[in-house]
Amino acid sequence: MKKEEASLQEIHDHKKPKYASVERGYLSDIKDLETQCDYHRDGLIELERRFHITHAKLELVRADMKRVEKEERCGSGRDRFSPEFATAFECYNAHLQEQVEEIKRLRAEHRELSRNSLENVKQKESFSKLRKLLDFKLNLSSEDEIPTQNVIEFGAIQK
Repeated sequence: MKKEEASLQEIHDHKKPKYASVERGYLSDIKDLETQCDYHRDGLIELERRFHITHAKLELVRADMKRVEKEERCGSGRDRFSPEFATAFECYNAHLQEQVEEIKRLRAEHRELSRNSLENVKQKESFSKLRKLLDFKLNLSSEDEIPTQNVIEFGAIQK
């Protein structure tokens, strides 16, 4: 039995380096195949990404084509863009005209406010002084004697 075991051990020791070498080769092949799989998986992901981008662009072009076809139908009188406007061009021009008019109105309003700004500041100062005077008179009517601080403020107001 020991002879048989020794014989088997000798065969094993003799074949072990050869098997280890073959194993390293297989492991190297597996590593190479995994690297190739990763490379092809990355390529597939890139192709899918480009497919989805192309598909989205195609959908945008189709939507644009539908708008163009509708505009052509509207232009020829077979269809209307909306109840108010015959074509999209008329609609956009109307909105553009509204915006231009709004800009003109706002600029005129800005000019008017700019012209009256000094006058408005003076008016605000006058109202502020009037408020102080009224507060002073209210304090005088509620107190028997004239407080010195209010007299000084009132004197400063008149200057």
